Amino acid sequence: MINRASAPGMRMRLISALAALCCGQAAGAHDFGLTYTSELQAGLSDRARWVNLLQTDLTVRLNDNWHVLAGTVSLCSTDEKPIINDLLTYSNIDGENITLALSRAGIRYSLRNWEIFAGVGNINDAFFVTPVTSFFTNSSCGLVPAVACNFAIANYPDASLGIEGQYTTGPLTANAAVYNGKGYHGFAGRDCVFRFCPASDGIFSIGAVNFQSNDNNYNMGFCLSGLGSGSEDDRDQNLFREAEKADLGKTIEAAFWAYIEQRLICDMFLVAHLSECPTVRSGCRHSAGAGLYYRSGRHEAGVYSQYAAFTDSYECANELTYKYSITGNISLQPALHYIRNKEKQGFAALIRAVISL
Repeated sequence: MINRASAPGMRMRLISALAALCCGQAAGAHDFGLTYTSELQAGLSDRARWVNLLQTDLTVRLNDNWHVLAGTVSLCSTDEKPIINDLLTYSNIDGENITLALSRAGIRYSLRNWEIFAGVGNINDAFFVTPVTSFFTNSSCGLVPAVACNFAIANYPDASLGIEGQYTTGPLTANAAVYNGKGYHGFAGRDCVFRFCPASDGIFSIGAVNFQSNDNNYNMGFCLSGLGSGSEDDRDQNLFREAEKADLGKTIEAAFWAYIEQRLICDMFLVAHLSECPTVRSGCRHSAGAGLYYRSGRHEAGVYSQYAAFTDSYECANELTYKYSITGNISLQPALHYIRNKEKQGFAALIRAVISL
């Protein structure tokens, strides 16, 4: 219920925000992008799923140094239960049904080699997305399992308030960020994406160094999570952390990773990653993966295999995929996954269509 006494103030804030946005559009250029991803999934049984993702991205240039950034995601599937119960998530667009959620909303300041962003953000596009990692459909080919599986952080489709910084000099880029310790995708209540409560949620900090040369990409980084008091909700929102309530937040957990994309010959690349989280009490201790990626004109193909060791389980995930770009904005991509873990093994096949504007 809205407090009537505060309604005029609220209206003024909304009018001011709209005026600032309109002035920003009038003062400089703005870029708007829309991407629709539709994916049909099936297994060896008669079950099938249809997953749909709509993403929008907006950049408004206020002047040469200041930009307003905004991004949203909407997710819908015919069945929230996956084709096969896996730990590493065979589809990187999968998730619960979400009408609308923010992936990014804030302001960026750029000056020569520096960039600073403050607002709602997530670690996917800031630290882990490259053309090769986003080509594979298994989510662990991007955000490494030692981070994604252990921390209930600003990871797709969730986001959280934070500050991101980036420094670039020649082929070297250094990134660092601090976020609220947990990610959300709602707009009100306990699940509000604007929630900033380090006392209970803790703080998540991350840093990485990236070197790119001649299409080769070398990345390494680390993250720290902790300092919050914790609650029963912390356990419910993270599948792999089952520590007692009294122990939650009393320790700082650390993880690190290394990732490479190395050109072998022509347009053939070796891709590999290694991630470790030696401090985790219940979750993913380490993972390793390697594969090949090839591109030629409108054609892309890849194979990737990875193994992740958990404190009480394991998983080996393999992917074979091919992508054909019909135009610069439309593509089709079939993929076949073979997954084996402590509970079961099986196949998951999908075909993905992407339309971007």
